[in-house]
Amino acid sequence: MDRDPGADRQLSGPERALQAMAPAAQSEARKKFARHRRERAVAGAAAMDGQMLSSSAWLNASLLAINSGGAVATLSAGDKLESPIYAGACFSIGIVFAMLSATLIQTIQEAVHNPMEGMIDYWTEVEICGEPDEERQGALSQKIDHAHRHSAVPPALGWVSGVAFMVGVICLGASVTRPSSYTLSQCTALQRDMGRLEPKRTDSRELFIALKCPVQAAGPIQFRR
Repeated sequence: MDRDPGADRQLSGPERALQAMAPAAQSEARKKFARHRRERAVAGAAAMDGQMLSSSAWLNASLLAINSGGAVATLSAGDKLESPIYAGACFSIGIVFAMLSATLIQTIQEAVHNPMEGMIDYWTEVEICGEPDEERQGALSQKIDHAHRHSAVPPALGWVSGVAFMVGVICLGASVTRPSSYTLSQCTALQRDMGRLEPKRTDSRELFIALKCPVQAAGPIQFRR
C-alpha cells in the first residue's frame, strides 16, 4: 500500500486554524493563506536565484582566483624555492575544492528549481479554487527538502579551499631559499669588489650572479662588461 507523502507532515498554525473554522469560511481563508504561501515561495525562489546564487558565485570565483594566483606564483618562483611541491599541492587542492563547491551549488540550484516552480503553481491553484491537495503539497515539500539535503556541503568545500590557500601561502614562505651567513659574507665581498674602480677579481660579476646574491644597500654596483 502506497504511503501518503503528506501523511506525516506537521500542520502549521494557520492550517490548524483553518481546520477549526466553519466550512463556509474555510474556502476564503484557504485562498488568503494560499496567496500568502505563494508570495513567500516566489520571494524564496527569487532570493535563491538572485542574491544567494550571486554571492556564492562571487565567493567561489574569489577562491578560484586566489588559489590560481598562488599556483602561478609558485611556478614562477620555482627556482627560488627549496620545496615548491608543497605550496603547489595546497594551491591545487584549493582550486579543485573551489570548482567542486561551484559545481555542487549549480547542481543543487537545478535540483530545487522545478519543485519550487511546482510549489508556486500549486499555491496559485489553491488561491484560485480554494481546495488544497495535501498529497501533492507533501510530495513537493519532500522534493525540495531532498534537493536541499546537501546544502551544507558547498560552504564546507569553500572553507577547505580557503584553508588550502592559507596553508599554501605558509608553505610558499617557508620554501623560499635563504642564503647562509657564509654565502652572504661572500656576496658582500663580491659586491664591494664590483663597486671598486679597479676590482681585484675578474669574475666578481659572474660569481655574484651564480650565487644568486641579493643586492645590498652598501654602495652602488658597477657591472663590468
